Amino acid sequence: MRDMRLTSAFPTYARPYELYAALCLLPALVLTTQSIALAQDTTPSTAADLTTTKVLRSVSWDASLGAVPKSGALIQAEAGFSEAARVSYHHTVAPGLSLGASVGFDYGQWVPNRQPGFSSALKLQGVARYTLWNEPGLRAGLRLNAGTRIDLASNNSGILLGGDLHVAWLLENRLFLGAGASVPIGIFFGNQARLSVPLLVGPVAEFHWAPSWAVTAELKVGADLNTSGTRFASRVLVGVAYRL
Repeated sequence: MRDMRLTSAFPTYARPYELYAALCLLPALVLTTQSIALAQDTTPSTAADLTTTKVLRSVSWDASLGAVPKSGALIQAEAGFSEAARVSYHHTVAPGLSLGASVGFDYGQWVPNRQPGFSSALKLQGVARYTLWNEPGLRAGLRLNAGTRIDLASNNSGILLGGDLHVAWLLENRLFLGAGASVPIGIFFGNQARLSVPLLVGPVAEFHWAPSWAVTAELKVGADLNTSGTRFASRVLVGVAYRL
């Protein structure tokens, strides 16, 4: 009886097969602990990576500079002088190339003091955008327009041919600032038949506040060289672009 009491007073030792099972489970326990710690450490960086991806996507395209979207389409609505409203649609057909169309309402033919006064007209044009240079900090692009101008107040309708060349730099985050030149040529018929070749230069800007949204702006001044004389000409446009 005394031997039995002494035995029960101390803990029993593990049997050999129990020690063997514990040693087999130890590596699995260590791996599980490391996996949990790794997941906790990488969760913040994963969220940051997702945010960075959204930002990069928002600056991987533009509506007025040199980064034609790699795929899909975008729509842009603008207002200013001498176009009171202009809506453009662009669809990517090849790397660095998009084709589309624009509809605009013009009331000045680029000349603020045009005589005998302002005239309203409807502009229907085909549009092509081409990427000349697209690097992380620098973009350059060309926009070509061809169509017709239908004068709503007189018989002075005509053919429109022209292009825009824009170069811009990434200043901070999603803001681009640069310069551009435009040559919106007009061949007009009717009682005021003439050839008009405006030469316009000035700053351009674009800001992406969301991955699919951007604000565009341009301010250009110059001279309207035409067969009836030379006059001051300008273009001021502010717009919003949405990538579809």
